[in-house]
Amino acid sequence: MTSASISTPFQASYDMVCEGVKNIWEAHGLITAEAELETSDIISVRYTGENYNNLPTLEVLFASSSAAKVYTAVYLGMDIGDWDVRTDEEVNDFLAYGEFVYS
Repeated sequence: MTSASISTPFQASYDMVCEGVKNIWEAHGLITAEAELETSDIISVRYTGENYNNLPTLEVLFASSSAAKVYTAVYLGMDIGDWDVRTDEEVNDFLAYGEFVYS
């Protein structure tokens, strides 16, 4: 018997460093492209202001925690083609500050 997978939206915030890019939106686009995410993997993105270090922050609502994990790995500078236990642990530590969004 096969069980169906239910995706619950997951929200996380990212401080965006814009070195080498024009703005936070370009940085977000590059991360999304490198993570090979589809348009349907991201429900919404919004600018939430600057954090305590004056870095612009984006709040991203993903369609699933799987999409959040891949995006976060790329955001952290990891090679998603070489996923291992250390990668999984670091990504999970970062996403511990995120939250599932129930409608």
